[in-house]
Amino acid sequence: MKTTMTKKTSGSLAVLYISGFVGAGYSSGQEVCQFFACHGRNGLIPILLFPLFLTVLSLIFLWTARRKQSVQYEEIISPIASPLVKAGVDIVVSVFIVIAIVSSIAAIGSILQRLTGLPSFVGDLLAVGLAAGLLLLGNIQKTASMLKPFLLLFLICVCVICIYVLATVKPAVSAFAPTGDSLISLSGGSLFWLVLYVSYNLLVIIGILSPVSRDIPSGKKLIVLGTLCPLLISVTIALQYFALIRLFPAGNTAEMPLIHAASMISPVFSDIYQILMLTAAVCTVVSCFNSTIDRMERIKLFQKLPRPALIAGSAFLLFLCSLIGFSNVIRYIYPAIGFLGFFVLALLIISYIKLRIYEKHALTGQKEASHEIT
Repeated sequence: MKTTMTKKTSGSLAVLYISGFVGAGYSSGQEVCQFFACHGRNGLIPILLFPLFLTVLSLIFLWTARRKQSVQYEEIISPIASPLVKAGVDIVVSVFIVIAIVSSIAAIGSILQRLTGLPSFVGDLLAVGLAAGLLLLGNIQKTASMLKPFLLLFLICVCVICIYVLATVKPAVSAFAPTGDSLISLSGGSLFWLVLYVSYNLLVIIGILSPVSRDIPSGKKLIVLGTLCPLLISVTIALQYFALIRLFPAGNTAEMPLIHAASMISPVFSDIYQILMLTAAVCTVVSCFNSTIDRMERIKLFQKLPRPALIAGSAFLLFLCSLIGFSNVIRYIYPAIGFLGFFVLALLIISYIKLRIYEKHALTGQKEASHEIT
């Protein structure tokens, strides 16, 4: 029984991890287009380095969160007991999470408008209402388990779309046209975008997983979780990159490039993919919304409010923010907010190193004490 529960918990954590990535920007293809594909051949080295960056940083966070046993991301990330540093971390991660929610809600509204002809704000309102309802009905891990099959099917569809494009579309020679500079020198600027992209998405994942960090497994299971999830995401992002390069420039100028690619297979498949996009976006909204409510419940100002009222009020504010529009959020707000992620990731790495040094010294002290007794 214990083993079964552990497997269920690990599966739920994997879904929550992936949901941090497969929001609106990822599922539409806009993120990969903006951060990698629009750079053409310059994005090749960053794409190859992406799995390494994401896996190492994911393992650092999971190990640190497991050791600190805290459900507050500012406690996990901050290497020093400074209220100012913790407040800074809290603000940055919270903003990242809110942006992830807003972009996903806006994407849901845009997709429903495509599928049904309803005004996008109606879709935004439905998305917020569904997310609030799921939070009121059950805990986040049960919700994640329920959405797991749909999320898996969604990732399979992403791979099918990309493989179809790679198999049927003639390469856009201009995207990889040779120049006088070496590939490494050309990739310098796009390497910066790689770090920016990893920092943004990883901080969303930190925000999602921190409230359930005490359920993070230890030992080999932690390594499996921190390795397989990043690798799965990395494979699908690499496929998106090479597919979008083939579709240059038409695919890169579309609001949702992967929907443009799905329509090349068939209109029916495009509709199916958009429905699965809705599921992935809802998963991201629910996961991030849960983190936001969890954080607000620890603020004195909101502690007297009942949870349903807190969820309803937050949902209304998020709905208003989503009216900015999906494209505007991806194009302008993502990069601007991403710069703040460098600061938080640097603190996380320092926190990890300090914790490693502390445990090493503690272990050395225990061994010396044991020798003295014997």
